[in-house]
Amino acid sequence: MIYQVQVLKSGTVFFSHELLLQVGYSFSDQFSSAMDTFRMNYPDVNLMDEDVEVKLGRAS
Repeated sequence: MIYQVQVLKSGTVFFSHELLLQVGYSFSDQFSSAMDTFRMNYPDVNLMDEDVEVKLGRAS
């Protein structure tokens, strides 16, 4: 399963399930932890939390 993170202004980024597990990601209460890790891994992408919509699905 791939967690599809839809970045509203920049397209779509795909996280592997393993990466999300590493940051302790859960859809309910640790979104900011995943976002912090995203910002570390993709420093050139300027993201605000309100620009991101999280969807669960397979990469096409």
